[in-house]
Amino acid sequence: IDAGLKELRWHRFATGLYHPLGLKVVDGHIYVLERGQITRLIDKNNDGEADYYECITNNWHTGPGEHSYDSNLEVDAEGNFYFFKTGDDNLPHGGTLLRCHKDGSNLEVFCTGFRHPMALSVSPRGQVTGSDQEGNWIPSTRVDFFQRGGFYGFMPGHHCPGKPTTYDDPVCWLPRSLCNSAGGHSWVPEGGWGPLSGQLLHLSYGRCRMAYVFPPQEVGGKLQSGAVDLGVKFLSGIFRGRFHPGDGHFYACGLNGWQT
Repeated sequence: IDAGLKELRWHRFATGLYHPLGLKVVDGHIYVLERGQITRLIDKNNDGEADYYECITNNWHTGPGEHSYDSNLEVDAEGNFYFFKTGDDNLPHGGTLLRCHKDGSNLEVFCTGFRHPMALSVSPRGQVTGSDQEGNWIPSTRVDFFQRGGFYGFMPGHHCPGKPTTYDDPVCWLPRSLCNSAGGHSWVPEGGWGPLSGQLLHLSYGRCRMAYVFPPQEVGGKLQSGAVDLGVKFLSGIFRGRFHPGDGHFYACGLNGWQT
């Protein structure tokens, strides 16, 4: 990608991946979240193609259930990976947010109660956020600031010692007019985008839009927030958005279909 976006080129780096739904570059290494595994792709002979696939970890349960995906891959400043395991609610990790060190060790359930979330982020200050999809047990798109050990509403995936009688509240519920299917979360880099510098953006797959999430305030011991449509209409539903560290532009990708 050149600075003027006049010369866009790509080449295939790796093949044979199984449902790759997350990718991060950490310390110059490419990590891909596949179904049931985090894989590091290594180009040993420097010919521009991966020739060694290293399993970092596959130490979680997966199965053939409906929407049984391992999705999103985020990393915090300490090198911990975060990702969702959805579907397979009968298995120990179904409907959970998982965390492990970048060397694959210390895999743990960070929090539970997820239906089919597609939005996840880790802020520069280490705050983990996300949004689940509306449906059974999830009446509308929710914006969450996750806490370790929290339960976020989807009963079949609670994995608690006893059946929960309530759930951890989101910082806000989004009306269907703003978002009927969450796509992703992105943090604006410090010093970028004027007054939105350092703030959280919510991407809507269903409405093809972008919303600004206000910094949460603690009220009565709970975090509360709101969101406002930024007036940007995309040509398709957007799943992922990233800010380029060089040019500062926001790059989004997604697709048409379903309810976009």
